[in-house]
Amino acid sequence: MIREERYLSKSLAAIERDISLIEAFLESYQSISFSDINSRLPKTYRSDIYRADVRNMAAKKWKKQAEELKASFGVFRPEELIHSTIDGTMVRSKSEALIYNTLVEGGYTFAYELPLRGQNRLFYPDFTVLSEIDYKTEVRIEHQGMFGKSDYRDKSVSREYDYWNSGFLPARDVFFTFDDNKGGFDIGPILDILKSHVRP
Repeated sequence: MIREERYLSKSLAAIERDISLIEAFLESYQSISFSDINSRLPKTYRSDIYRADVRNMAAKKWKKQAEELKASFGVFRPEELIHSTIDGTMVRSKSEALIYNTLVEGGYTFAYELPLRGQNRLFYPDFTVLSEIDYKTEVRIEHQGMFGKSDYRDKSVSREYDYWNSGFLPARDVFFTFDDNKGGFDIGPILDILKSHVRP
């Protein structure tokens, strides 16, 4: 009984000490973000890419260059652009319109069908999105609608091979997403790509 009383007394003292340490920590705790740490570093070691004005400037510069490049090639198969998006841009399918609108509403910097020169041919990936991780990396998304139709599926497989053969690896340089066999569209895979590679 005496041992148990001593044990409980020492345990209670240890718990009270721990509580006071936790309370002292919580009183002095400050939440620190990357920008806080970055601003406290000597100027030589600071990363400018996380400043809002630098990010905006980098995004605007990329968008301007992307639009100039796109204009220099002209519109690819304009007669197939039959679906309107939230800002009036015409795209080729309802699924592309949904993806486009998601990118616009999310405030992403992107270009629709930005020409991409491969080793063996010219590509027009559906969406090229500027990564907000470094504001340099381009994340390309090719959405394969109508995958349930065999002739379209054959063309899609051939397109994937062409990318690979031109030095662009799937799930690294270009991401492929698909409608289901019935033509249904799920935005989930697009959001996963954006979360992993564009805006973590």
